[in-house]
Amino acid sequence: MAAGLANVQRSHICVIGNETGESVNITPEGALAIATTDNELLTSTLAANRKSRVCYEDTAVAGDVYVLLVDLDNGSGAWPHLQYNSIDVDHLSATVTFAAGTAEAVIRLGVITRISETDSDISYLINQRVGAQSANDSAQIVSNFQPSSVTFKLSGANVVGALTSVTEIEVTDVNTATPIPSPAGTTEPAVGDVILKLEYVADTYAANVDVLYHSD
Repeated sequence: MAAGLANVQRSHICVIGNETGESVNITPEGALAIATTDNELLTSTLAANRKSRVCYEDTAVAGDVYVLLVDLDNGSGAWPHLQYNSIDVDHLSATVTFAAGTAEAVIRLGVITRISETDSDISYLINQRVGAQSANDSAQIVSNFQPSSVTFKLSGANVVGALTSVTEIEVTDVNTATPIPSPAGTTEPAVGDVILKLEYVADTYAANVDVLYHSD
């Protein structure tokens, strides 16, 4: 077994030999840790049954659109995650279809750090800008953050484990008095929720966003 596995409690892993002489270690959660013959440690980040997927489509973004993409505490029970401390984004894919006059679009994922009946503050940890090569063009974003992930977690009003200069304060479109669009219909936002912002630049565009995430 590779030296990198020396500190792993043996009661937590099952060791299987394979045809190449590698040790394949499977945790009770289903995650893999492979010790190669060169003493390299290869790991998967998460058991597949803890992954959740959320999708959202807007066929005509004609102004800034704020979407409650993931409800952290899942008060409605509509979201598939089971833990409520943080949301960790593992993969983002999006397709943007431009109109004749559209030059670019911006897709952002952020976390609500403060909210009231009138407005909110949002810190954005994922920011993707796409541009059209020609009229009526489409573009695709694919961002795979594994084996790490982008963690949307707060300590008080501060983002944990990340630093961003992309923030908005006093966002009147996001408040506790007015439910906003979400994959589960309209939902009331709260602190810690993950917000998808489809940012309007110059002309209408369509966007399809697909996010793979897990919760802790």
